[in-house]
Amino acid sequence: MKMTSREYQRCNRCVMDTTDPNIIFDENGICNHCTEWFDVWETRIDKRPIEKVISEIKQNSPSRYDAIVGISGGIDSGMVAYLAKKHDLNVLLLHVDDGWNTNEAKHNVKTIVEKTGFDFEHVHVDEEEFGDITLSYFKAGVQGLEAVTDHLIVATLHEVMDKYGIKTILSGGNWATEGIMPLAWVYTQHDDKNIRSIHKKFGTIPLKNTKFLGILTKTWRLTRGGIKSYRLLNHINYNREESIKKLVEEWGWADYGRKHQENIYTRFVEAYIFPRRFGFDFRLAYYSPLICSGQKTREEILELLKEPPFTDEEIAREKQLFLKGMKITEEQFEEFMEMPIRSHDEFATHSRDQRIIGFMRKILRR
Repeated sequence: MKMTSREYQRCNRCVMDTTDPNIIFDENGICNHCTEWFDVWETRIDKRPIEKVISEIKQNSPSRYDAIVGISGGIDSGMVAYLAKKHDLNVLLLHVDDGWNTNEAKHNVKTIVEKTGFDFEHVHVDEEEFGDITLSYFKAGVQGLEAVTDHLIVATLHEVMDKYGIKTILSGGNWATEGIMPLAWVYTQHDDKNIRSIHKKFGTIPLKNTKFLGILTKTWRLTRGGIKSYRLLNHINYNREESIKKLVEEWGWADYGRKHQENIYTRFVEAYIFPRRFGFDFRLAYYSPLICSGQKTREEILELLKEPPFTDEEIAREKQLFLKGMKITEEQFEEFMEMPIRSHDEFATHSRDQRIIGFMRKILRR
């Protein structure tokens, strides 16, 4: 299918538009993102019945735990824990606490532990070091503002796996609700070299307790090292709204709103900083897979997009929570927001390892 770039345009099938500078459209106005979504779903996603996957997990467990499940207080990881309990797996629950949990997330983590009865590890990151790394990203002017959190979570998860000899990860990642994300809007969480380089230039304290997992080490672990990662939600008819309803009714779950809003930092970055500073709205990437998977119509999503991510009152409240957590003044925040935007490539990166990073993306999307 021949694809061509256009002036400002919104896809005729999903809601992705040219705020992604790399988007391309075919002659029918269909974008490359949803075209790829359907291609991957139809040809590359493992959609075996969940019972077969559960049996495979149980047979291949060398530890007293069949697997590890990282829980954030969000719906995706909550449903993975629900499925693990339903199918009689014995998993270790892990919550990596970065200090930015909402009250809803705290409630949901506690609920998962109580309802499943699974063993639980609650790991707190070094908040001073984590805050210093995060602030260095704002000083650097790069847009991968969530890469640090994601990297530290995964690095901690692998460390805990080694502690207990666990070889299987049950991930909340899924194609039905997460199968679209422009590469121009994010930066890979796998590039530990880039994190260290940015912090070295703009950080103020040494990193003594922060966990890192190198890209080469992680790739080896997920291939030759015997670590397997399963996306259980790809093996069921995963519907986000129905899953929220199920957990609310059966577990007393607290609904926190849109995707990733269980974390104060992520909520403000995605709903306010990204649109204002970088010019893109993450809701397009979160809503478009819902259209592709039949969970919402395009018309329903277009109506939702007419409303801003935050009201003025919510912006004022969320900004104060963000400033308090970051330990900066409003003047400093505004200064960061007006600084020149810089590419991650201006710092040391694993650019020579892009083929490995691409290979990892293929492994982790299944």
